[in-house]
Amino acid sequence: MNDNTLCPLCGEGAVSLRTDHVESDYMGSKALVDLHYAECSACKSDFAGAEQSLLNKRAVMAFRKSADGLPLGSGN
Repeated sequence: MNDNTLCPLCGEGAVSLRTDHVESDYMGSKALVDLHYAECSACKSDFAGAEQSLLNKRAVMAFRKSADGLPLGSGN
């Protein structure tokens, strides 16, 4: 998905990739986690595709591992 992709929801707007820093809380530990999503210029819907969902899952799991004192794998 790139900035030239049409919105899969309305079919009219261009999709822009976005990243927000979202505060996450896990077992009393707090951190800002980068969450990825796409936003439509026409209908203003925001959504996460497969690629963004995978990045988000990896970011959250890395934060949780860090909070648990576990080593991070090479993919994180």
